[in-house]
Amino acid sequence: MKKERKNIFIACAMVFLALAISQSLAFHTVNVDTESIVTFGNLGLKIHETMLDENNREIPYSPENSTPLTRDGSQSRIVRVENTGRQPMFVRVSLDMEGTDRNGEMIDNADALAGYTWNQTDWTYSDGWYYYKRVLEPGSETKELMTEVMFDIDRISAEYPGGNFKLDISAQGVQSKNNEDEALKAVGWPR
Repeated sequence: MKKERKNIFIACAMVFLALAISQSLAFHTVNVDTESIVTFGNLGLKIHETMLDENNREIPYSPENSTPLTRDGSQSRIVRVENTGRQPMFVRVSLDMEGTDRNGEMIDNADALAGYTWNQTDWTYSDGWYYYKRVLEPGSETKELMTEVMFDIDRISAEYPGGNFKLDISAQGVQSKNNEDEALKAVGWPR
């Protein structure tokens, strides 16, 4: 009986020791959140924004160089995208007009006050983005997305005299290798 008590005591001590060790280990466990990053080559792009000067020569666009609006409310603006990376890619571009009134207050509907003369042969529009219809090879440049901005000059003059407008251009690219066969179906676009 003494021997059985001794064995029970040893068994209890071992269980207690095992619990103590596991509790001790639990206090020394550290959880670290990690992020897996997978890349498929080197993608890079650059937006080229130009305009026609008074002699119809294409020059880099800058607000200082911009020509005044014509009577019909149009202004030269040419947008292309260059693949500066080492992989072929699909490209998409968004055009967002921002405006302020003469007091510097934001105009909520500035996009509704402008339109674009855009290249429907080489680009297609869907869900707020203009998608280039071809794969853009490294070192190459898209055909022009647009050639001019057209403002609703009558509405701007009536509702926002002295207002200022700015075109924001955003471009994104996604690898075309091992992807779908056209930009609209491609997966992996940034959100």
